[in-house]
Amino acid sequence: MIEDFDVRVKADPRMTGAAKEWSACMTERGQLFVTPWAMRQQFQDVSEELCMVGSDRHRQYNDALVRELAAAAANLECEPALLEVEDQVIAEERAGLLDALNSAEQG
Repeated sequence: MIEDFDVRVKADPRMTGAAKEWSACMTERGQLFVTPWAMRQQFQDVSEELCMVGSDRHRQYNDALVRELAAAAANLECEPALLEVEDQVIAEERAGLLDALNSAEQG
């Protein structure tokens, strides 16, 4: 039940709609990402790969950092609307989860 919380939040139609709007906003700013979660995962993967012990790919790391900073700047403009929707969905999911837990304890 709790494990599925994040999955349910991201799958909520309001969130998928907000993610599409976020993606369109990012695209208008030259950043091509499907969702903010995919964007974060991509930058995390690149960072982990380029920061491996013994890596001498400093130029590649600097280029990746420049791309990440550009995406972060665009995200500052695009993410607030998505976060507003996310807050609403999380609050509703949390209330539903608490109701289910309370029902389980009583039953």
